[in-house]
Amino acid sequence: MKRVLIVLGALSLLAGCKTDEQQRAIDMRNDNRLCQAQGFAPGSQALAECMNTAAQSRAADKARQAAAQQAQAARDQANWDAWRQKAANNGNSNSSWNNNSSWSQSNNQTIDTRPQFDRQGNPNFDTQGNYQGCHGIGCQVDNPDAPN
Repeated sequence: MKRVLIVLGALSLLAGCKTDEQQRAIDMRNDNRLCQAQGFAPGSQALAECMNTAAQSRAADKARQAAAQQAQAARDQANWDAWRQKAANNGNSNSSWNNNSSWSQSNNQTIDTRPQFDRQGNPNFDTQGNYQGCHGIGCQVDNPDAPN
């Protein structure tokens, strides 16, 4: 049984360069060998049912893989859309990053030097982007948004 699984694994690696018809033929042979190794007699109805079950299992695996890939693509697109929306809300929609030219100092943008996190790892900004300052007793960081 172990040998059959090793052979099936090796064949599946080599099967990546095959056409659909060649792949189906390889899958049928592999299913036949696997079912015969499990004790089903050649040409029997039980062998045919075993091969059918293996084919259905393989189809379900492919469908799950395709669904997972689509879900990942949707998550990636949603993250990209959220990032673009945030950049547009921050006034960066006309920046040189969006028109594929190199970054230059002519954008008149300054670097935010305020600390992003305090010593305990808590964020210094809320979900709307407002600076919250450090958290806890004995905070040494000044609030840059406070009036002088």
